[in-house]
Amino acid sequence: MFSCRKNAKRTLDLWWSGLPPAIRGRVWQLAIENKLKITHEMYEDYVAKAKQKLQEAQLRRKRLKVHTKNSCDCKHDEPKKDDQKLEDRLSSGEFSKCEERSSKRTEKLAKMDDRIEEKSEKPRLGLPRNFSEQNLKSINVDPGPKKCCSKSNPNLLDYSDECSMELIQLDIARTFPHLCIFQPGGPYFDVLHELLAAYVCYRPDIGYIQGMSFIAAVLILNMEAPQAFVCFANLLDGPVLRAAFTRDGDTMQRLWKAYARLLRRHLPALADAVAPELYLLEWLYTAFAKAMPLDAACRVWDVFLRDGDSFLFNAALGILHLYQDELKDMDFISAAQFLTKLPEDLDPEALFKSISSISMTLDGMSFEELVSCCPVENSLDDDVTLRL
Repeated sequence: MFSCRKNAKRTLDLWWSGLPPAIRGRVWQLAIENKLKITHEMYEDYVAKAKQKLQEAQLRRKRLKVHTKNSCDCKHDEPKKDDQKLEDRLSSGEFSKCEERSSKRTEKLAKMDDRIEEKSEKPRLGLPRNFSEQNLKSINVDPGPKKCCSKSNPNLLDYSDECSMELIQLDIARTFPHLCIFQPGGPYFDVLHELLAAYVCYRPDIGYIQGMSFIAAVLILNMEAPQAFVCFANLLDGPVLRAAFTRDGDTMQRLWKAYARLLRRHLPALADAVAPELYLLEWLYTAFAKAMPLDAACRVWDVFLRDGDSFLFNAALGILHLYQDELKDMDFISAAQFLTKLPEDLDPEALFKSISSISMTLDGMSFEELVSCCPVENSLDDDVTLRL
């Protein structure tokens, strides 16, 4: 029924003008679909597994604290003996002999330093500071074994994943803080934490990455937790979000270049003045949920889930089009701050008018075709997934 009517003009017009909040969650579920075939029972199993792993991590930490405390207590039992030994050595003149030996060693070290300085003038080979696993891929160096997907190894969950589940709590506190519902003690803190921790168990090869909490929170605000988990996992399996969260450098490069071409075509004055590195990746990681007022973000999500990933880039260009006059007069830092947190009075109608004025075709090619045509450069500086 939905598949037959979703492309009808009346349906598309309603979608564009904003879905009613009462039906938004249900329509989103139908639009996202469940290609991963995740059941609610699977979600409950992953939640239980996550809780077990968290308990194991907390128990391990308690044991470590006890062990550390006992070690410190043992060391504190001997200070008086050490003080007496020190006094005896001082009175015997032992340290004056040590000073003589130390001065001779200092002379030898000075000579060694001179020789080292001569050698250090020669150029040295090393790794740049921004060297990463993706950089290793680009020069055909094997970075070592990767974690397997939970689908091939459902029992896989190592200690680093337990740590990432604990770090989720810290990130949740920064999720929609003005709503005061996702913070510790809030009604949705545990719900959001369980969903994200369950995802770490479902996809330990990805784990938890900053930005996920905003996507999950938007879903939780519009549907129950089991349905939100199904939508969350399927959304993150889409082309753009999967590339972003798995740090697929090749795909991100192509997306970046296609977006840059459209930016230069439609907003040439901003193409050089406002670098995409300032804003684009964070917008993608959170699907605009962090940068926009929540109502406007949900409007963007309505059409994003209708039209697909290309609308994320259409919306990005629409935002720049809407605020182009303000951005032209801003310096680098002011522009970055402005785009990281857009004005609270952002008018969704004005935004969508700007979005509709941006054509996503260039030289007869759709955005998807532009992406596929963009070349990938294997250089150390092109890993755009590290620029957030």
